[in-house]
Amino acid sequence: MKLGIVNELVGNFDKAIDYYTKALDISPKNKTEVNTINLYNNMGNVYGRMGKYEDAKTYFKKALDQASPDQFEPDRVAALTNLANAYILTDDNAHALECLNTALPLTLKYKVPEDYTRIMLLMASITSQTNPHIALDTLKSVLNATRQMQQRQLQTEVMQAMVDIYEQLGNYKDAYNLLKQEHKLKDSIYNIEKEKQIASLQAMHDLEQSNEKLQEMSLTEQKNKRTRNVIIVIAISLGTALIALAYSFTKTTKLNKKLAKREAELAITTKTRRPTGPTLKGELR
Repeated sequence: MKLGIVNELVGNFDKAIDYYTKALDISPKNKTEVNTINLYNNMGNVYGRMGKYEDAKTYFKKALDQASPDQFEPDRVAALTNLANAYILTDDNAHALECLNTALPLTLKYKVPEDYTRIMLLMASITSQTNPHIALDTLKSVLNATRQMQQRQLQTEVMQAMVDIYEQLGNYKDAYNLLKQEHKLKDSIYNIEKEKQIASLQAMHDLEQSNEKLQEMSLTEQKNKRTRNVIIVIAISLGTALIALAYSFTKTTKLNKKLAKREAELAITTKTRRPTGPTLKGELR
């Protein structure tokens, strides 16, 4: 499904349809899954963007059929809104209004003001064809609602619809003034998006710097660890050498003591072994 969405976003509609179809083939046998409902809606949107409105209607109806009122009632709003839009694009306003009037109470029941606003916007576009003044009043109310919700993108859509009606009525002054407001709002949206993009790039830059610092710290720690290991090895070697030297010194000292003792014993033995025979003087007597 994700591959289908990606291809839809970049305009590869045929590939998007292929991926959505494959996703439907491997979806559970129980077709009342939210994922299946979304797939039908997505396929309908792709066909709509391709200008194949009848195919779009077919898949929106499938989504609506699978979104049973007792289990998936909130999901019916998207299917009904999409189907209504397809009817509008094929000049079938009666069926479009039928879908919108069915979806509108659901947006209030489940508290989805954005969907409510879009439905009112579609209803105003239909009403403007026969009664532009009523449509204009509706859009003014919707515009106030979007301002309270701070839905800037929706505000621009409502303003554009109002500009079209003002032009239809020949009220070019109000159309021009509202168009300036719309452009100003679009600029602010653009600036906000740019700021978000800059903030995102800054965050990525900070993250990269943090990663580089972590890598440097890791390398430094590894280097310090190697240095500590070398010092430990040297210390162990020196300790071992000192132990060996001490042992050798102790052993040599003991040997020297034994040798000295042996020499002393030999010296005593030599002194006690003197000649015992008569002296020359005694012999002469």
